[in-house]
Amino acid sequence: MTGSQKWAAYLKTKEVKRLMIELKKKWISNGHLTGKITLNNISDKEKRDIEGIMGIHFSNSLNAKDFESAITQNPVFGDCDIKEILELYFGTKLITSKEKKLIKKNEDEFFFESLKKILDDINAISKLYDWLIDVQSSKNFGYKTIQRLRKSKPNDIITICSNVFEGIQEIIQNQNIYPIAIFASKISGNPHFLDRNSGDGSTLFVSILAYILKEDYPTDSKSWYELLEKANLIKDEIAGSLAIFNIHLIRNNTNHQGAEWCYKYKQPFMLAYSNLVDIDKATTNNNLVYVVENEMVFTTLQKEIKDSDIALICTSGQPSLTAQKLIELLVKGNNRIFYSGDIDPEGLGICDRLWKKYPNNISPWLMNKDDYLASISNEEVSAQRLSLLDKIENPILKETSILLKENKKAAYQENMISIFIDKLLSR
Repeated sequence: MTGSQKWAAYLKTKEVKRLMIELKKKWISNGHLTGKITLNNISDKEKRDIEGIMGIHFSNSLNAKDFESAITQNPVFGDCDIKEILELYFGTKLITSKEKKLIKKNEDEFFFESLKKILDDINAISKLYDWLIDVQSSKNFGYKTIQRLRKSKPNDIITICSNVFEGIQEIIQNQNIYPIAIFASKISGNPHFLDRNSGDGSTLFVSILAYILKEDYPTDSKSWYELLEKANLIKDEIAGSLAIFNIHLIRNNTNHQGAEWCYKYKQPFMLAYSNLVDIDKATTNNNLVYVVENEMVFTTLQKEIKDSDIALICTSGQPSLTAQKLIELLVKGNNRIFYSGDIDPEGLGICDRLWKKYPNNISPWLMNKDDYLASISNEEVSAQRLSLLDKIENPILKETSILLKENKKAAYQENMISIFIDKLLSR
């Protein structure tokens, strides 16, 4: 038996466990024993045993190096090493904090190299390489998710990352529109792979998508599916439907008869994305379309204009892929689109983004300063939401946003029903 083994066995018979724990911490932190150790509420037995080992009076503190010297310079058990003694006492190999960091760094570098190889194998787009460099340096956009996967699914992480990378590559490069479940099944074999809260695979996919699209990581279910929709991934071909009235959908020079029969009976047509798959263009009788955000406003207006040829759309909030496709078809048909939404940061933002995308075809409607004052509510708008107005560029909306910032109160379409009706009927 070596001197270190004899000391470890001897120390296990003494009341020195608390001291040994502190010595172990010192070694891991520094790679050697240094500094002072204090033991509070020391028992009489601890005091006697420590004094017996060190051969000096002990109250409740000692120098770690002095304890090491008392052991290594004691000839009773022969030559020994304090690190070996600590390892034998605790039954584990000691690795310093510095060594642990170096090991982790080397493991991280090897792991990220393996991720780079996946990108090389699929001939990845540059944006995926940019993400990989950024996630390694900034530790954002999915870094924590990757680390969780490395711990919880070490045998599956390469497969999961491959599925995610190939999915991102597909959706960004080809711009095809997929129902989420079908796309998820295509890239992973699991139709629920991209469902919110379905696991780290979906979290990683959305983190990378947020990075590439320059969007914030979604914090709730609504923003989760809105982000996927921006990448042309829809819940299904029925979700995101919108109500339209007097808009003609043309396929091979023939009007969509389902929509036309609805108008014949003076009813709106509920448009799903599947209705637009093979539509060539969308037209109106006078090349004018009015868009409202609110369902109740749409229903009221449609009843008032049912005997006219006025074209009307209800987006029900954020424009879905169905709404975006319809607007694209209307712009292609050279229609003039007048958009009206709630006068709050989100509503102004939607209108501004549509105007920036189609500046020659889309104009704000009933969203100027006077309209804001005519429909203002008592609902306070938070400073965080008001900061969204800094991005507004449309001149009319910019003036309205200044007034909104001053009043800090939102305005809603429901408060302008009579004005909407007068504007439409007197056009």
